[in-house]
Amino acid sequence: MLGGTSRFGVIGTVIGALMIGLILMGQEFS
Repeated sequence: MLGGTSRFGVIGTVIGALMIGLILMGQEFS
């Protein structure tokens, strides 16, 4: 259970970081 939860946590963190990066890049270029 802990392994699965930690995996989902890592995936969520990566997705969140990518989304934030895309938003920041979009604001810079727009």
